[in-house]
Amino acid sequence: MRLIDADALIEFIDPGHLRHLDELAFSELDVVNILNHAPTAYDVEKVVEQLEKEKE
Repeated sequence: MRLIDADALIEFIDPGHLRHLDELAFSELDVVNILNHAPTAYDVEKVVEQLEKEKE
């Protein structure tokens, strides 16, 4: 499971694609690729660093 930054994802998607009602805006593969490349809501490296500090 990973948390995505919804605001960054919304900015990434071009709203113009959503206004063409007579054509397919995004395929399923497009949606999967968009979600796979969505930025996370946190910095993974910083979380790992913090966990390592807490472990010590």
